[in-house]
Amino acid sequence: SDKTEGIRHYEAVSAVIGAGFVGTLVIEKLKLLEVDVMVCDPLRSEQEPDFKSTALEDIAGVDLISLHVPLTRDQQYATHHMIDGEFLQRQKPGCTLLNASRGGVVDSEALLEHGAHLTWCLDVFEDEPAINKAILERAAIATPHIAGYSVQSKVRGMEMLYQYCCEHGLMAKLSGPPIAMPRQVLNYSGVQHHWQDIVLGVFNPVVMTAMMQTKVLPAEHHGVMFDELRNRFNYRHEFAFTSVPGLVVPDHEVRILVHLGFDLNS
Repeated sequence: SDKTEGIRHYEAVSAVIGAGFVGTLVIEKLKLLEVDVMVCDPLRSEQEPDFKSTALEDIAGVDLISLHVPLTRDQQYATHHMIDGEFLQRQKPGCTLLNASRGGVVDSEALLEHGAHLTWCLDVFEDEPAINKAILERAAIATPHIAGYSVQSKVRGMEMLYQYCCEHGLMAKLSGPPIAMPRQVLNYSGVQHHWQDIVLGVFNPVVMTAMMQTKVLPAEHHGVMFDELRNRFNYRHEFAFTSVPGLVVPDHEVRILVHLGFDLNS
């Protein structure tokens, strides 16, 4: 299509489990890269007759599994320990398991016993903040439950509190917005870069992983350190509030950055 013309095709197959607001955004970004996407969301399939959902037991042999479901128990399609030993053993070596939903969706003991052949990228963990150190030690990417954290999300939270206080007579309404939405500008040299460089320039999870593994693993009270890293994380800007003027990238990658939300002009 004209939206993806010239974009590199990644020879990969992904499975997105949970197609709500966040899961749908992930699906859109994967399709932007022309990655084949398998979607599993039986609840949505029941509500929308035209929505096609792959059964969980049919997910196997993919390159990426991305989890975007709530943690539910004792109900139809419960997600607690949905990713169990049987599921893990069906996956091929090198498959990336990305969990940015809730830690309990993945059975930690099963992951340790049956998931060594996978690449673990985890933002959430069972029993947070007192997480399983063996999981953290073996994770390729580990971040302290910060997927929803950004400079802009914190401003939105303050805006919501401000509006609540105004509506309930706790403070007078200001003449303008209480806080302007922050923006950042990334400056690169004239040397050609790639879209991945720009994304990692906003936030590189490998750096946070090193912090997690060097600070949380040896800590006597590792749950306290987990919380400390999470609470202090306040520097990631969203792509839509990131300007990259004068950037030199291959023509076909400009579309990727624009669709991710970057401002390449101002």
